[in-house]
Amino acid sequence: MQEPVSASADPVGSFWAPFIKEDRSPVIAYADAMFLIDGSGDLFRFRHGAFDNRGASVDSHLAMQFAANPGLVVSAGPLFYDNGYTGTGDLRAMAMLISQLAHQGATPLVESSYDISTDDLKQHNVILLGSSAENLAVAQLVPTGDFLFEGPASSRDPWSNQIVNSRPRPGEQLRYATVRDPVTHVLQEDYALVSFQPSVTPDHQIAVLGGIDTTGTEGAAQMVTTRAGVEELTNALSQDRIVTQSNRFHPFQALVRVDVKKGYQVLGARLVTIHPLSEPKPTGDR
Repeated sequence: MQEPVSASADPVGSFWAPFIKEDRSPVIAYADAMFLIDGSGDLFRFRHGAFDNRGASVDSHLAMQFAANPGLVVSAGPLFYDNGYTGTGDLRAMAMLISQLAHQGATPLVESSYDISTDDLKQHNVILLGSSAENLAVAQLVPTGDFLFEGPASSRDPWSNQIVNSRPRPGEQLRYATVRDPVTHVLQEDYALVSFQPSVTPDHQIAVLGGIDTTGTEGAAQMVTTRAGVEELTNALSQDRIVTQSNRFHPFQALVRVDVKKGYQVLGARLVTIHPLSEPKPTGDR
């Protein structure tokens, strides 16, 4: 489990030191949501249903049944599976994490969320980027907590996903959604979750950094790779007593608000609240 940070000249390094001590080659798993692609290169979201490797043909019946917008798929012609796209915020988050961990002498491994295996979880600490809607591993591995990703609320609004708070404390909201300019509709604010939990073996961990939008994932990474973010996070963990008698963190979820400019530039991230997270149950082989 992650150890709390004492006051030091390098609080970020102190925050990640136990994570790296357990595993000098942690896995960073990026989200690569599944799409269907036609001959013109147009993409159709494919959230559910059976899928195959990238480039494989899609059965027309499956496309009609599970595509997010069957009305478009019906006239698209031959379709193929494609999971070769990753959000820009996820890429920036990965760059921040790789830079920080490498600075501390670690050699992170980078994998697609579709490639995370039980062996990875048994042999490595794993950092999952993206929400459960975008990262298959997050949806399968993260236990139910007070905060859950939900959505989309509207098929006409690609930014209508939300984070639901099932146990709001005084001053907390039931739902957290992206904020957009009422006139231009440009994204101004996003929300994200930062969580640490035990993996399938007690000597390894899973960390999740996921936003409603890709900007939220970048903001979550900013929270755990900057001095201001780490100090805010660890101070709140200590105040909320999410520590054991052995001076270690319990599993937790941290809700983060992310300020955005021009719809994609992350200006900063601030902690909203922290809730304890239930211990996950071991999972079977995948």
